[in-house]
Amino acid sequence: MKHLACAALLAATLMATLSACTTTPEPCTAEWVEWRTETVLTKFARSNFTRINRLRKFAKTVNEGDVSPMAVLAVPSLISDIQVLAD
Repeated sequence: MKHLACAALLAATLMATLSACTTTPEPCTAEWVEWRTETVLTKFARSNFTRINRLRKFAKTVNEGDVSPMAVLAVPSLISDIQVLAD
């Protein structure tokens, strides 16, 4: 009986998860455009996480007025990061 209850709970959880994953907004609606934009931007942010963080760190350093020689030496690699993000 205990195994049957566990199996039923697992099946219910699985069905709820699958039904939540398969629902997407109807295409060409405002909700779909918002959902699709979020999907694309999330994928972009995840794939460029390191580059974005390097640029944020550099921008924070420059805004604080702490431009050290090491920060200046990092500029060429940051330029390539910007080019990759722009592409």
